[in-house]
Amino acid sequence: MSNPYSDFFLNKNNSKLVIYNSLLENIRINVFNKNKSKDGSNNLDTIRHDELLLTGCLTIIDSKLSDVEIFFENSSCEDAVNFIRTGGNLKKIKVLNSKYDAIDADSSNITFDNIEVNNALNDCVDFSFGNYFINSINVNKCKDKGISVGEKSTVNVSKFNSLNTKLSFASKDSSILTLNTFNSDISEKKICGKIYKKKQEFNGAKIILNSNIKCKIDIDQFSQLEKRY
Repeated sequence: MSNPYSDFFLNKNNSKLVIYNSLLENIRINVFNKNKSKDGSNNLDTIRHDELLLTGCLTIIDSKLSDVEIFFENSSCEDAVNFIRTGGNLKKIKVLNSKYDAIDADSSNITFDNIEVNNALNDCVDFSFGNYFINSINVNKCKDKGISVGEKSTVNVSKFNSLNTKLSFASKDSSILTLNTFNSDISEKKICGKIYKKKQEFNGAKIILNSNIKCKIDIDQFSQLEKRY
């Protein structure tokens, strides 16, 4: 794609955007779902995937990213944005108002310079089977997890700010999450993170803390919390 700005409007109830086997370089992709009711909810089908088993309103598959920006507003898909077997770096990704997950990355190797998610009715960011680096992430109003790391993923986060979120972070199923700086509005008496084994085919998980955090982390018998401060 050579156009530095690309706008897409999801007009139909089942419309989705798929980018496959592409080099995305120095562009900004804006996606808007126009099917939003007056009460703030979205009107798309409740089916969580299509006939091709794609779960994202915007799905990027087998592609290379270089200095890409993505903006998505009003998603009713299982994932607003889904990366599959994709590598490279995103300058910025911002997702507003997701009925389910906001950002999902599978089997990928991606560096995120800046992530911003506001109002996701499930996870704000979900990683599996890959390696991911996040320079800065801000999440607000995640009804489930701010960052979910699973299925043999390695995620390193430099700066993480979490507000109004049920569970700020979770590492599970043979994954490693490294947090360098973390801030939230969760009190020191409440749980802000979990480390656990969920699926039988995996082992426990690990979280590495490079600075002190005020809130509590729940750990199961298979998993590990390592403090390096």
